Amino acid sequence: MIGLLVIIILFVTISIIYFEYEGRKEAIMLSKETPEERQIRVAKLEEGWKATIAENERKKILQAQKDAKNKILQDQKDEKKRLKQERKRLAMMIRCPKCGSTNITPFRETFGVGKAAVGAAFLGPVGLLGGFIGSKPVFVCLDCRKQFKK
Repeated sequence: MIGLLVIIILFVTISIIYFEYEGRKEAIMLSKETPEERQIRVAKLEEGWKATIAENERKKILQAQKDAKNKILQDQKDEKKRLKQERKRLAMMIRCPKCGSTNITPFRETFGVGKAAVGAAFLGPVGLLGGFIGSKPVFVCLDCRKQFKK
């Protein structure tokens, strides 16, 4: 365990010494360069920075275009979903078979006399309510006055 710790410390020390040496070497090279070499080096750095900035701007523009396209696609999906729900809601509405109006009101429940008679025979007066079992409501169109069952 101690041996591993010593090896790590040596590695870190050697790395620090190496990077300091490289830094000094770079500083010595920079101090020996002529003004023309310095001007060329600075121009290359500026050119690299400009290229990097231009590349970053291009990436931003492409990302903005991609985001706009995704937003449009999402809006289209949302609109399709909304239209599908609207169609479903309209399909569930009761419409007049004659004029197609949705201005409909329930008028009365139909009463089955046969069902009421059978119910009365088995259950007495309460069985008369059996006439309403399984009956469908009658609807009336308020526009054309047609009566119909759904």
